[in-house]
Amino acid sequence: MTDTANSIIQRWSELLSERSAREDKWRKLVRYFFPQEAENWGVNPDGPPTSPTVDDTGREVLDNLVAGLDEMLFRRDPFEVVPRDDRAMEMGGYAAEWAAYATHNLNAAIDHPRSGWTTARQSVLRSTAGLGHGCMFISDVPGKHLICKYEPASEIVIGENAYGIVDTRMRRYPMTVRQVVETWGDRASPRVRQRLEKYPGEKVTILHSVHPRWEVPGASRTRMPWASVYIEEDTKHLLDEGGFIEFPFVVPRWDRSGCSAYGWSPGMTVLDEVIRVNAMGRTNLKAGQYTAEPEVYVPDGMFRRGLSQARRPGAVHSYSTNVAAANAEVRKWPSAEGLPFLLEYEHDRRNAIREAYFYFLLQPPESPNMTATEWIGRRQQMARRMGAPVGRLEQEMAEPAGKRFFGLLIRAGVIEPPQEGSFADYDVEFRSVISQGKELAVAESIQRTLEGAALVAQFDPRAAAVVDSEETIRELAKAFGAPLKVLASRERVQAMREAEAKQQQMAALGQTAITGATVAKLAADAESTYAG
Repeated sequence: MTDTANSIIQRWSELLSERSAREDKWRKLVRYFFPQEAENWGVNPDGPPTSPTVDDTGREVLDNLVAGLDEMLFRRDPFEVVPRDDRAMEMGGYAAEWAAYATHNLNAAIDHPRSGWTTARQSVLRSTAGLGHGCMFISDVPGKHLICKYEPASEIVIGENAYGIVDTRMRRYPMTVRQVVETWGDRASPRVRQRLEKYPGEKVTILHSVHPRWEVPGASRTRMPWASVYIEEDTKHLLDEGGFIEFPFVVPRWDRSGCSAYGWSPGMTVLDEVIRVNAMGRTNLKAGQYTAEPEVYVPDGMFRRGLSQARRPGAVHSYSTNVAAANAEVRKWPSAEGLPFLLEYEHDRRNAIREAYFYFLLQPPESPNMTATEWIGRRQQMARRMGAPVGRLEQEMAEPAGKRFFGLLIRAGVIEPPQEGSFADYDVEFRSVISQGKELAVAESIQRTLEGAALVAQFDPRAAAVVDSEETIRELAKAFGAPLKVLASRERVQAMREAEAKQQQMAALGQTAITGATVAKLAADAESTYAG
């Protein structure tokens, strides 16, 4: 087992060296954008006394972006179980019914109050938009509920495969001797167990690696695709080895830069602006204080005791004078000039930071009562501006999370197998508001087509026959993200049409019979009249 431990420690060192080039930038970002994690990085969020943090623009824009992304991506019931064959869903029947049942159970399990899904995903979004990447662990408490846990970027390193997909996550964190023994019992190293009685609070460094099973040489007790290994780093002692069927972590990146596995965030782009705004803020604060409370200096000897203080707002200084008494006066230090210009420039720099974080795009519309066309246009604008990062979040966070949830619930028996077919016939799709941008473009084209058809129908009623009303409604429902259960299946619509046609046919036959009887009676009456 020593070979396995040595291999993992070596792999940790390799991945740690890959991220070291960005750690200094991450520490600056943490200070300005989310100070709640500053302690994890050994950073003082208030900054040094010589250059304290005085501007909250970074935190403001990051919180605004996280709130907007969470609303756009993870609205209520964001995951949907669908048959792999699209026609099965449209035709209705058992496949559609089972998909609706599985979708309900899936989203209900995710929304369980103890799953931690809401808080974990928001933390991951904050880390991704702030540092460029985030990490969430997804598992379950057997027989109880799902569990989602955010892992700080300061504790982990990641690695990716040849296709740019993260498939390795390693974490180093401290535990006390007592915690190690409580967690692993006799599997803890002899050194740790011996120190339990006298030093239960002593820290032990734990290294946890989840990686493709074939990646680390050595004996393996699991045949699962991903191995999970815990070791005591100092003693190189193997604590536990297990595995996962799916990769249990979602690791989204905001944007990719070069060959690095770590992402690039908007904060990295505007970090210099944030530093500049803080520097200007400190200067403007001083200038404002000097303007409101200017310094004064007085002739030496005007008071019994001369006052000598460092230059600061409201300070009083003494000066020596041998001139005439007329010049022996209390004088005011010249106040700061150009303060309005500095404030305007600082405001412009703040707006540049806000633009990088889509601040104005995510603000509520000025007109709350938008038309459908205005709403579609706003969504299309958001899709254009935020399409790339949101698409990556969907690909690297939302979709893997949905598949992981689905697999856990299947193995836990929360979702029962279908009576027709198997689980392999179904898949989990992620549906977000912003991902409907393409569908909304279709909806807009349909609306314009219907408007044109209505215009033509004013002078040629036959134009209405060109529009297929059923297909139009189905395409609009798909574009607007309406659940399929609000629409009748094609089979049901066909059955209703056949029943309606049959009723019309029966009514026509009845009318024909009545007409025939009437004609026969008239003929009989006429014949009797002529015979008489």
